[in-house]
Amino acid sequence: MAHHRTEEDFAPDLQNPPLDFNHSSIQGQDFLLSATSQQSSTVPRVLHEAVYTPVASPQPLKLVALFNTELTPPRFHVTYRWWEEEALPILWAFNIGDIKRLLQFRLYDDDDFPRRILQNRNTATLTEFVASLFPPGQPGLLDLAHHEKVDEIIRLCQKIIFPIPWNWFPNYLNGVNPVTIALEINTESVLQFKAISFEDWVRFALGYPTMSIVWFVEQHRELYNLLSAHLDRHPEKECIYVDVEKQLRSRCPWAHRTVLQCLKDRGLASENTIPNHRVAKFLIEPIQALFKSRPRPFVKFLKKLSVLSIRFSRKYHEDVDINWATPFDAEIPHLDDFLASSPAPTLARRLTFSDERGFTGLSTLSFGEENGQLQTLVDNWHLLSMSVEECCTAFVEMLHYFKECVKALLNMRNYYSATAMLHGLQEAQPRPFDSPLSSSHIDSLDSLFNLLDSTDNYAAYRRTMGEQPGLPFLHPHIAEYHTKGQGAIAGLFPLSL
Repeated sequence: MAHHRTEEDFAPDLQNPPLDFNHSSIQGQDFLLSATSQQSSTVPRVLHEAVYTPVASPQPLKLVALFNTELTPPRFHVTYRWWEEEALPILWAFNIGDIKRLLQFRLYDDDDFPRRILQNRNTATLTEFVASLFPPGQPGLLDLAHHEKVDEIIRLCQKIIFPIPWNWFPNYLNGVNPVTIALEINTESVLQFKAISFEDWVRFALGYPTMSIVWFVEQHRELYNLLSAHLDRHPEKECIYVDVEKQLRSRCPWAHRTVLQCLKDRGLASENTIPNHRVAKFLIEPIQALFKSRPRPFVKFLKKLSVLSIRFSRKYHEDVDINWATPFDAEIPHLDDFLASSPAPTLARRLTFSDERGFTGLSTLSFGEENGQLQTLVDNWHLLSMSVEECCTAFVEMLHYFKECVKALLNMRNYYSATAMLHGLQEAQPRPFDSPLSSSHIDSLDSLFNLLDSTDNYAAYRRTMGEQPGLPFLHPHIAEYHTKGQGAIAGLFPLSL
């Protein structure tokens, strides 16, 4: 079991106040700790050199980089920061949604930049902006001063992040299982990781100082110090932490990196040749790829980032088991079509044309094991469903658009894409469906959701498919093939394309 801090541990430190993540005053440099200091401060001391000699000291005290953590992200080669150029016209425009997304991601170097622009907007415009960010009838908005309205707009559009101090401590009892220790360290490391928003990872990937990530790395410095001090006092436990390191290899990479470096510095592990800043490459590189070319229009690009924020939160903040080995997937199928404001029938025709090509050549033999065509169709169904779910979660107002797309797809007898979209809408509940904007669409969607009802072997879908054959919803047919064999799906072919 982990040790927990006493009441004194949580007393306020007046000399080292908590970090303010909304003001990036510390540059991304290596953190350095004194080899002779007995204090393990969680507040980072940022220096620019690996070894620093204080001028006032007659006998220089050398600060050795015991836990050398590179905070600078991998090199990002762009001609110039084109996104900063795009920010100015958005702040002078009248679309509060675009302004909100720009403030959310803070795609500018100077945090006071949007405040200066908004301070120069007229009071009536600011009042309208503030009112749109609050529920209808919110009292007191008209009484706010001009600068207070600006502050409220910025506050409401940016996520507030509270620093979490490291709260795992080595167990001094004998007989503790290395697996248990590894799980406890991993749990604490993941908790620290989940305190970092997607928006902050975007800023970090673009080279901006990002205090939440500075804090995150410093908490793993705390782990290094705790573990190093523990093994100094109890060298007989070194073999336990050698096993702990092995258990952490497939878990949170920062937890593993910290324990591994502690063991390496004690001569208990081989040299780690992977650069420190590459630990986060599974996130950094996909994000940087988004910014390598200048997208048009930029406001649509901001919407894409908002959808990716939903994906990031679900993958890394909500999932219990995080897959650290797989890079973050920053590509969302059909998203450009969704955000292009094309008429729903146009999107339905485009999807149906693509689906017909995908189904060409499918037969009963395709339902055998390891058939690439069938698996691709199943995978694409899930990708479309997930894209709809993420878009609808990010933008509730798109619910009506997707409902119209489903209707158009059903008119074209494309049950394949229609059910994928319906599944995405269903998975997006309850958030999108709880809003007043979406409540008027619930009844009509409920009747469409019947196609996904598995009651009586998907009776509603089979009845519709029997009356008007088309591109099939594959899940019922695949299940039937596995339970009854090839003869059960013979009536599905030839497909009505």
